[in-house]
Amino acid sequence: MSKKKTKKAFTLIELLVVIAIIALLLAILMPGLTKAKELAKMVVCMTNHKTLVTAWKTYSADNHGQLVDGHTLRGGTLEDPYRHWVEPPISYLPDGRSKNESQTQLGGETLEEHELNGIRSGTLFPYVEDVDSYRCPSEKRGKKGIGKLSSFRTYSMPAPMNGEYPSRYDERGFNIRVTKDAQIRNSAAKFVFVDDFDPRSWNMGSWIFGYSATGAHTFSDPISVWHFKKCNFSYADGHADSYVWQDRRTHKLSRYRALGEGVSVDAGTALDNPDLRFLGQGYKPR
Repeated sequence: MSKKKTKKAFTLIELLVVIAIIALLLAILMPGLTKAKELAKMVVCMTNHKTLVTAWKTYSADNHGQLVDGHTLRGGTLEDPYRHWVEPPISYLPDGRSKNESQTQLGGETLEEHELNGIRSGTLFPYVEDVDSYRCPSEKRGKKGIGKLSSFRTYSMPAPMNGEYPSRYDERGFNIRVTKDAQIRNSAAKFVFVDDFDPRSWNMGSWIFGYSATGAHTFSDPISVWHFKKCNFSYADGHADSYVWQDRRTHKLSRYRALGEGVSVDAGTALDNPDLRFLGQGYKPR
């Protein structure tokens, strides 16, 4: 008489042990995977900077040294653009015409398709036709409670680079603004594109830094803080690089201004903060 074979199964305790081990391994691996993913996004962001600054230099070469208009707040329509590097968000009217939303949508919700219309009608778009090149992949505006409104484009040009009139932020006004590439001094240290964070929604106007002729530079517009404690910049000589914040107050203030996190922090001035000295040096093109 043959005995019936029985299959051996896991006990409940054994299953719980296996699950606990898997959970422990995930807890160990996830931070490393998250950091690796963010580093990959940072590399893409750096590539975007390089792509845009190459287009910026090519435009200047094609136009006898004239710099592309770095302003974005004012703008035309798809039919009659003002020809800035990118236009403000553009939407279509019922009759088929288009309008820019630089005033009607100031501080309000803007649809992504309208932002893309503005990018596609900009002066640099023939040089960079991939809209993803205008966006940092780490952008979090409008997601998980970060910022009130979403935005597609994340890069902006400093006001002195033929951008927004900077006189109210600099006692010398147009003395630091340039319109020709020949006017830029020490181009390897001068910003062309920065990771901007405009809490009002899309990046309006130019990126403004509180430059001071006395060296007491301070923050004005927030700067993005997605890449841990680093930020990417592209420069007038055509290269791109990342900068690591040296002063804890800088990163804290950036997060507070951009994300509304924590308590307001005084980042001091360039007289006692190396980050503000770095930003001041890169902001002033001559």
